[in-house]
Amino acid sequence: MYRMFTTLTLLISCAFWGVSGDAKQQDGNNSIQIFSPKIRPSSHSDLTSEPIKEKPTHSSLLLSERQLEQAARVLGLNHGKHYITAQDLLFISGEQTAHRWGIYHPTQTYSLGEQQLVQLKVVAWAELKQSENAMSRLQITTQTQEVRVNDVALPLDWQASRK
Repeated sequence: MYRMFTTLTLLISCAFWGVSGDAKQQDGNNSIQIFSPKIRPSSHSDLTSEPIKEKPTHSSLLLSERQLEQAARVLGLNHGKHYITAQDLLFISGEQTAHRWGIYHPTQTYSLGEQQLVQLKVVAWAELKQSENAMSRLQITTQTQEVRVNDVALPLDWQASRK
């Protein structure tokens, strides 16, 4: 931001005084030298040398209240902890079949006419380990924040399946 402000100030000064960006002006003892920024091409080999890891790209979602009610919820652990870490297997509601999951925490509610939308922020990604009648177990693979009881669990292919 500072560079942009400095560049704009410099360009406005040059236009006002009628001086080009590379010009030098001698005024008696005073010497004014104007510098202009230069673009330096860089090598992209550093950026492409590392292998690309497959990561989900959506870090937040908007759901209607109806969609939120139908979504699976984190039920907790069998030993009663309040916060779930990557070493724990967590229970989610319902018998599930999707292999990869995103765990989301509701953050804000928005109104769109009469409809209420809830923003969900991703807190972890997980994989299905076991599925039974009333609940399924997930193993956390990547965690950005703590997973809490009642967080929302959505399959990673959920956005493609709702279209």
